[in-house]
Amino acid sequence: MQSYLAFGDDEETLNLGAKAISDHLKAQGVTLEFSLDEGGGKIESGAAFGAPDIAIAHVDLMEKGYADLELSVRSVGGHSSRPYGGTSLEHLACALADITRKPFPVRLSPVMMGAFETLAPYITTEPLKTLVQDVSANADTIAAYCFRDRTLFPFVTTTIAPTIIRGSSKACNVMPQDMQAVINFRLAEPQEAATGVHGTNERIPVRAYLQGIRVLIDLMEHVNLSC
Repeated sequence: MQSYLAFGDDEETLNLGAKAISDHLKAQGVTLEFSLDEGGGKIESGAAFGAPDIAIAHVDLMEKGYADLELSVRSVGGHSSRPYGGTSLEHLACALADITRKPFPVRLSPVMMGAFETLAPYITTEPLKTLVQDVSANADTIAAYCFRDRTLFPFVTTTIAPTIIRGSSKACNVMPQDMQAVINFRLAEPQEAATGVHGTNERIPVRAYLQGIRVLIDLMEHVNLSC
């Protein structure tokens, strides 16, 4: 069996390295059986998985998709004593809140099912101890449990994280003009880059379009998940 070592140089910036590697392998006619990422790079307690008596190390068999969504609001601004129709900051904040308050579906992927099946003999904490006796039959319940856990919830759903906001006023009594915000999505399902994120308009209520103020949405970048 032939192995390949691949190193991307811009994972945290342009994300072009991984695509170049993929294009090169495809051009060479190489079809990979599987790929292994570097994992979390550490050995840690298995307590989050209900196995506090063992230490585990993650080996990443897939990677979630990635999308940056920019929201823009245009406004003439003005003095804060005349905020008729709401400010651009208000409408942008409402749009951000409406998007983040509607989570994506929760599901136990085949990779996570395999993880729990592998860990099942070592899981001693309830309710996971009972649930992992039949991971397939209890997949929805396990996924719901993971979703409520700070450590495990990113493994079972698309995450939504507002990360950037630009254009706010420099003075407390002046309404801002044009404003932008960016939301980062980590996609758990392959179709969500095309449907879930593009469908974000449905998450913003009609009030965001009143009084001539519209929330414009632009998909800046997206990469589908790797599995």
